[in-house]
Amino acid sequence: MRILLALELPAEPDAVLEALRDPQVMRDAARPVLDYRSLEPGGFPERWEGGPHRVRLLALGLVPIGEQVIDLDWPETGREGVRMQRDRGHGLRGLLRVEHRMAVSPGPVGTRYRDRLEISGPVGALLWLPLWVVWRWRGLRIRSLAWHW
Repeated sequence: MRILLALELPAEPDAVLEALRDPQVMRDAARPVLDYRSLEPGGFPERWEGGPHRVRLLALGLVPIGEQVIDLDWPETGREGVRMQRDRGHGLRGLLRVEHRMAVSPGPVGTRYRDRLEISGPVGALLWLPLWVVWRWRGLRIRSLAWHW
């Protein structure tokens, strides 16, 4: 199942890419609907550098709804001017698999931002609607946050 966002952001592509590498931006974009708590010793890094990172997800910052691995990389897109951050995470219990791609390219004014979340696994269909709502909220938050990047 797929959830998509397409935004024009009021920030330069390099600034948007740098923001995507900041774990605090990930948290700020989802709050207060969803929050992430690091399960790694030392907590979140200052900047995502790739590799697995275990997190707990909390609805409304209070209710535990699961644990997952965030596993980031930055693949080549083969398209000039398009840069991507990809998360190939999964739930720790094996009930959910995620591929989350965030693509950034120069836009008419600022940055064209494309966000695609693909979910699969035994609970994927049950989570589609709640995640769609969270993704709409996330889009509003990203647009608001981008003014400061």
